[in-house]
Amino acid sequence: MGTTVSIWGLTLGGADAGNYALTATTATTKADIVKAPITAVTAITAANKTYDRTTDVTLDTSGARSPARSRGTA
Repeated sequence: MGTTVSIWGLTLGGADAGNYALTATTATTKADIVKAPITAVTAITAANKTYDRTTDVTLDTSGARSPARSRGTA
């Protein structure tokens, strides 16, 4: 089962990284990806508008933030 995921931009790090070489900087593997709830999104604002009998509004999401999830958590 699982979804195919691609990984790219792999690099070696650390004091001894120069002693090693990667044969590839990309990889493909399978992973189980599950839905994560959205708990809080902040900094979304609605534009002012003249009343026009609709509920349509323009939202500015450029500053939107959501709490970061820790790696390896479901």
